[in-house]
Amino acid sequence: MKTLWIVGAGGFGREVLGFARDAVAAGKTDFLIGGFIDDHAASLDNFDVGVSVRCAVENLAPGADDVFCIALGSPAGRLAIAERLDAKGAAYASVIHPSAVISERAVLGSGCVVGPGAFVSVDAKVGLHVAIGFNAAVGHDAIVGAGSVITGCCIVNGGASLGRGVFLGSHSVVLPRVEVGDGVASNAGSIIMRSAPAGAKVGGNPARQLPQLAV
Repeated sequence: MKTLWIVGAGGFGREVLGFARDAVAAGKTDFLIGGFIDDHAASLDNFDVGVSVRCAVENLAPGADDVFCIALGSPAGRLAIAERLDAKGAAYASVIHPSAVISERAVLGSGCVVGPGAFVSVDAKVGLHVAIGFNAAVGHDAIVGAGSVITGCCIVNGGASLGRGVFLGSHSVVLPRVEVGDGVASNAGSIIMRSAPAGAKVGGNPARQLPQLAV
């Protein structure tokens, strides 16, 4: 039996812990839940969640039965942690809430998180380490790139394509067959009606590219 370790002990990590426990209770998966991996040992100091932080990523030595799921809300953070875990030979498991619906013809990469009430439709292709929030939907034939974060109540319509590391703010909608480039981020409630170039920040209805602030 595999032991699941959740990477990231913040708010999203505690949510993923709940999803995993619900999946085990429903008989949808049979892994043991070991606890968290987090670079900040004190992340759970104010929370009694029944498990603890095992170690920081840099100190991790994965065992043969260990599997990992990344629980960070930032696409860039998810991809960066995945690189660090890959370098240590980590294996991954997806955490899928039992109320989510995944088509038998959908392709779901390893290390994904799929929240309550989410839906992934027929022939959709979801990459590694993607997070799909509660009541979000990925339509038929849609493509979602690795490390992307689709937050609550978003809809990626049929045939749409999201690049690597995309962030969709809550209630965002990507219209059918629209292409969204790598690293695009949308504000909450955005309606993306036309292609968005890589790295763009978009918002509004219809969504328009927003100026990038100099740093």
